[in-house]
Order: sequence, then structure tokens, then C-alpha cells
Amino acid sequence: MINTLKIAGIPITLEADTTKGRKRKFRVFEADEKADGMKVSYKRERNLELPETSVSFDDTIKWSDSALYIIDRDLGEVVYKASADAGWKEVIVSCGIKEARPINSFLCSLGEIAFRNRILYYDGLVIHGSAIQWEEKGIVFSGPSGMGKTTQSKLWKKYKKAEMINDDRPAIRVIDSRPYVYGTLWNGARGKGRNKSAPLSAIVLLEQSKQNTIVRLSREEAVNKLMPRSFLPYNSGESMDRALKNLEMIVTVTPVFYLKCRPDREAVELLYQCLK
Repeated sequence: MINTLKIAGIPITLEADTTKGRKRKFRVFEADEKADGMKVSYKRERNLELPETSVSFDDTIKWSDSALYIIDRDLGEVVYKASADAGWKEVIVSCGIKEARPINSFLCSLGEIAFRNRILYYDGLVIHGSAIQWEEKGIVFSGPSGMGKTTQSKLWKKYKKAEMINDDRPAIRVIDSRPYVYGTLWNGARGKGRNKSAPLSAIVLLEQSKQNTIVRLSREEAVNKLMPRSFLPYNSGESMDRALKNLEMIVTVTPVFYLKCRPDREAVELLYQCLK
């Protein structure tokens, strides 16, 4: 079965049986158009083994010779292998013979990593943050875990009637010198991914503080502080160069603020004054 999704404006063709997977999560991003954006096809292999030489991101994600391996944490076995061309336009996913719902892997780390690599070729990045839409403006809150990204989004919803775009992994693209933020299929455990987008008006880096203060960062400061918040392709020097170029392009056309804040309305109003 062939299904087409459209995420961050990028058409993605999935050649796999989605009837046995969580199709309702795909439905939000289903599209009718057929375009040459990205193709992910699945095949079954009897023996999936991790090469002797590999680079570990964590105990479930490993790289070897440009192939991505997903490891079952409990079993310690390879459950998926993804091989792709240089631009991640063509991705072939190998799964075990007994895997009942291979398409579900696209909802998890395998699909997310493939998309993160592909969006690099569309002048974009995926970052760790919470994205909202307010009066046709997109705002992305970012920062280390526990800094209050979701809290600030909820405060904007409460006091400014903002709408959530994505609460974990929004995508950002620059199109004709204008930045846009998009919802993605990957929205953490907090809710369904939303197929929404908005012109990006600000990226806001957060730090908890007893006082509310805000400053606009220079381009160099913004790049340095956003690098740890961006999902960068450390496995490939060529892809990393492209990702950093995209990050620099994003902060060149997007105001980046550093907000030290409390979880209160005053923090909302402080940023609001910068965006009016």
C-alpha cells in the first residue's frame, strides 16, 4: 500500500501497509499530491545484525557506514535498519520477518531521524521546542528540558488565545527568505501532531528566573545557544555543514530572544511587547 504524507511542506511517500499500524496518527498529515520529496519503502529481512563497528547515540540508536540501526532495548537486538542515499530522498527500511506493524517505526525515532535528515535539503531544521501560533505569528519556545517550554505555551494560550502547533519537535524552514514553523508527526507524549504552520516571528530561549527579563540575541549568540537545542546530524560531516548553514540562515531572518522568566502573565506581556 502506498500512502503520501506532507510534513513541513515536504511530500513523503510511504510504501508499506498502514492498515495494521496506527493510521489515525498518519491521517492528520495525509496528502493527495504525488511529488518527488521523500520516499520510504519497507522490506523484510530474516537476519538483521549490527556491524562490529558502529557509533552509538544511545542504547537504541546506532550508526554504521551511513546506515541507521534501531535496537530493542529489552532484547538487545536490531529491529530496524534504514539505508538512504546521500540526501535521504530514498530510504529503505529493513525489518524482521515477524514484525507485525513495520509502519509504526515511522512514528518513532526511525521516521523522525529520516525526516530530520531530509529537511536539511529544504533549508530547514527540526528543533526541540514548543511552537504556538498567535495572530498569524509563529513563536517557538526552546531551552533545556524543564525550563518551561510547555508552560509558556500554555500561558500564551490562556492570556493571548494562542494555538499549539507542536509541543516537542517543530520544524523550521526558510522559504524565499522568510522563516516558517511547522507541526510535525513527532509531538512527544503530550498529544497528537498538528498539521499547522505559521510565519515564524520569534524563537525564544528560556531560563527560569525569579525576575522576568528579555534581551534580543546577536546572530552569533543565537547560533551558539540554539545548537544544543537543534537535532543535528553528528554522524555526517557533510550533513552537519548543511545543518549549521540552515541554522545560521534561520537566525539571520528570525529574531531570537533570551527570556529569563517566571511562569506568570508578566513573562507573557514582556515578550508580547517585543512582538507587537
